Amino acid sequence: MITTSKQWWQNAPNASHLCKEIVQSLACGQHTILHHQQPLPWPDEFQQQLDILVRESDAEHTLKILSAQDLSEDLDGLGKYLLKKFCKPDLRSSFRPSMSYADFLASHKNGNTLGTTYLMISNVSDRQMKAWLPFFKEYEKKLGSDSGCTFLLTTTADNGYSKGIKLIDYDKAITDYDCLIFYLILAGNCTSCPTSLRQYLGELTNAIVGKNVELGAVCISQGNKFIENPQNFLQQLHDAEDSDCSILSDEAAINTDIWMTQVKMLFPRLEKFRQLFLERHKKEIQDLLPHQNTFGESVKDYHDVELGLIWHFCNVHGLHIPALEYTELSAYRNARNHLSHIDQLSEDELRYFLN
Repeated sequence: MITTSKQWWQNAPNASHLCKEIVQSLACGQHTILHHQQPLPWPDEFQQQLDILVRESDAEHTLKILSAQDLSEDLDGLGKYLLKKFCKPDLRSSFRPSMSYADFLASHKNGNTLGTTYLMISNVSDRQMKAWLPFFKEYEKKLGSDSGCTFLLTTTADNGYSKGIKLIDYDKAITDYDCLIFYLILAGNCTSCPTSLRQYLGELTNAIVGKNVELGAVCISQGNKFIENPQNFLQQLHDAEDSDCSILSDEAAINTDIWMTQVKMLFPRLEKFRQLFLERHKKEIQDLLPHQNTFGESVKDYHDVELGLIWHFCNVHGLHIPALEYTELSAYRNARNHLSHIDQLSEDELRYFLN
């Protein structure tokens, strides 16, 4: 069974395309920066997917991965690492400070394995980005038309980019639609949520957590627990894992997200019920028109009669309907009134309307 992390990086259309775009950029010899505002979801799986794509498409190169935390933040931090890890011992011993690391590595291609390496450095700091840019420029200049190491840097730094380095922005590449489709697929297989509420679970998760797909996957995995009280669920998750959950700071926004999701899911159903009801009773209702609605407007055509006026006709003007239909009308009218006044429906009410 495919894991949630694999579903994201392999099957979510733009997440999968992002990986392919990065590998294609490296294959073209372009140093590449992947910028992301928040931590990348499932970074280990992301790196594995890149490695798979490189192995499938390029027999001459290997992808090496390291964390920027293992490198110093000064000008020579990157050069020192490359000299130590990718050069033969006799070449390392011949290095002298009179030559820059970039010049030395570019000038001694036969004594190192950089030419067959794609080097991914994750979580590069702002200071490291600024410090290493001169290295990249000099390294490329000294290489000329020869091939050398191609770098992929992932970072949250917002500056320090330069000409000749390709910038890929994760937050622009991944759309809200990607996340919604991902959540709906996960929700469709959620055994802790009744079938009737699975679409609502996916829509609600998308509305509240947005592009934080790791958090969203956790919310969906718990199904009913999340639906019952999203704010409480996220707070418990935050307390238990001591995880960053900035959306908790705005309870009003979460309540608005819940309400908007219910409006999105239920208003089409309310409208469908209204139209079907009017068609079943069009003659009796048309005979009661024209009639003023609650806004003082004269309603002349039965197509324009809203649920509130239908309810008024049933209780004041003798519109006779079967008892079961009357119960349905009451439920739909109450739901419409709640949502119109920005009130949330209960889980039982959601089950009733979404079945």
